Amino acid sequence: MLRRIPVALAAVALLAACGSDPEPKIAVPTPSTPAPTSASPAVESSAPATETPEAFIERWAQASVTMQNSGEVQAFANLNEATCAPCSKLVDLVGGYYAAGGSISAEPWDIQKIARQSGTTWRVDVLTAPTRVRASRNASETQTDGGAVTFQMTLKSSASSWLMSDYVQLAR
Repeated sequence: MLRRIPVALAAVALLAACGSDPEPKIAVPTPSTPAPTSASPAVESSAPATETPEAFIERWAQASVTMQNSGEVQAFANLNEATCAPCSKLVDLVGGYYAAGGSISAEPWDIQKIARQSGTTWRVDVLTAPTRVRASRNASETQTDGGAVTFQMTLKSSASSWLMSDYVQLAR
């Protein structure tokens, strides 16, 4: 069964990474709230938590698109380990766009497959829809192409669910 999950994570991440200008066009402000921390350290475990890893990945994806379409970053940030560098980069990027008067219009992804690679590492295959991005109030709108994207996502178990520990887009 295919699930339609709204998220534009790759599109925004790709847009941020692309471009011929070596200097960013806007300064990304330091987040006004500290990075999320857990009350107790996250422990990697192969034992299932209350929420399945697949359900967490879907919830994380939904939180990502909500963040991107609203500029409200905290709920998404709370789903990530403080040490997840690509997670923090995405939060800072989205927060920076909105702080500069910009916006993002993210369309749904179709999650095609979520498969365990090993331990708490998962391969996630998605089809993306185009995403429109305005990096600041005065910037022109750009649009990413949709297409097939594959991620490798590493999770850490928490008290009753999971946290995103790391993710990377794989060549497809």
